[in-house]
Amino acid sequence: MGLMQLSFGFDRERQPSAPREPAPPHVSPPHVAVVAPELVVASSMAVPAVPRAEPKQTSRPGRLEQRARALRQRLDALATRPLALTVTDNRRCMVAAKTRGRVLALRLHHMFLEADAQTLSDVLAWVQHHEPNAGIRLDAFVTAHRHLIRVLPVERPVRLTPRGRVHDLRAILADVACRYLEPPALEGLDVRITWGKRVTRRRRHSIQLGSYVREDRLIRVHRALDAEWVPTYFVEAVVYHELLHHEIPVECVNGRRRVHTPEFRAREALFERHHEANAFERDHLGQLLRS
Repeated sequence: MGLMQLSFGFDRERQPSAPREPAPPHVSPPHVAVVAPELVVASSMAVPAVPRAEPKQTSRPGRLEQRARALRQRLDALATRPLALTVTDNRRCMVAAKTRGRVLALRLHHMFLEADAQTLSDVLAWVQHHEPNAGIRLDAFVTAHRHLIRVLPVERPVRLTPRGRVHDLRAILADVACRYLEPPALEGLDVRITWGKRVTRRRRHSIQLGSYVREDRLIRVHRALDAEWVPTYFVEAVVYHELLHHEIPVECVNGRRRVHTPEFRAREALFERHHEANAFERDHLGQLLRS
C-alpha cells in the first residue's frame, strides 16, 4: 500500500524528530513517537510489548507518553499487521500512513488519544482500504475535536508600506495578478503586500527575497530589492512567486508540509521572464547579500 492520508484545512508547523533509540537485543517492540503540544522537539522511544507499572504522579510529557502507549496497544488489538505509531501536534494533517515493509507507519494527531474503538477502526479502515464511510466519520470526529488543534497566536496589526523609493509593490501586485490570475481568482483576490522592515546593515550569508504569511494574507518583499539596479521584472518574479503561495494550498504528504508542489512549479514557470529572473538572482546574489 502506498501513502494514504486524511487532510484538513489547517496549517501546521513542522516538528523536528529526535533520533530513535535502538530496540533491546532479541526484542521486537512496537514503536511510539510522541510530539507533546508543549514540546518543541519530538521524543521517540522504544516501548516494551508489556508495559511496566507507571508511577501515580508523572510529568505532563510522561503522561502523554503513557497515553500514546495505551493508544498503540488499542490499535494493535484492532490491526492485522504490525504498527509504528507517531502521535503529532500537527495543524493540518490529522491522519497519515504509509507502509514500511510489513509495518504500517501511522501518524495521528493527539486528539485520537481518547478516541473510542469505532473511531480507531475507522482510522485503520481509511488508511488501509480508503473506505468512504470511515472517512466521513473521521471527518466528523475531527470537526468535533477541532478545539484541540493548536491555533497560532494572533499577530499585532501590520503597518503596510508598499510604496518604496524605487518600486511600488501595490502597483506591481495588481499588474502581476491581472496578467497571471484567472478572472474568478482575480475578482476575489484578498492579499496584502508590503516591504519588509528596515534592518541595520550587517554581513549576510543568505537572504529571503520574499515571504507569504497565510494567516495574515500578507506578502513581504525584502527591502534590498527596492533599488535602482534591481529591474522591475525581478521584483515582479518575487511577487508572483509569493502570490502563488496565496493561491495554491500547501499539501500534506506523510504528515509533512509540501509547499512547492508540481502545480506550483508549473505555474511559476509561466512567468514570461522566469529564466531571466533566475539568471539575475544567480548573477547578483553577492550584491543582494551586501545590500
